[in-house]
Amino acid sequence: MATFEDKDPFGYDGLTGWRSYRILRPGRGMYQVIRRRLPYYKADLTDALTYRTAASIVRMYFINLLPALAFVLDMYRRTEGQFGDNEALYSSALAAMVFSIIGASP
Repeated sequence: MATFEDKDPFGYDGLTGWRSYRILRPGRGMYQVIRRRLPYYKADLTDALTYRTAASIVRMYFINLLPALAFVLDMYRRTEGQFGDNEALYSSALAAMVFSIIGASP
């Protein structure tokens, strides 16, 4: 009887040549995760649009906003006004987007 390992299309077992080296295939794991989860992304997003998520969204917004503003106060003093509120909020939002993309989450 075949086991799960025998049927795994995402594994590196059985590959020959340069394809058997994981280091030579960067981003392959993220590609495989996205490919496996692609049919579920629409359901994940539609399930998230309920009344229960509104409180969580507001809470997460302020949890991420308040440390950024505290960091801005320190950076504003150290850079003599060169690093302000807009830059801190932009960098926080950019970091969240990069984390989401690298984590292969919708």
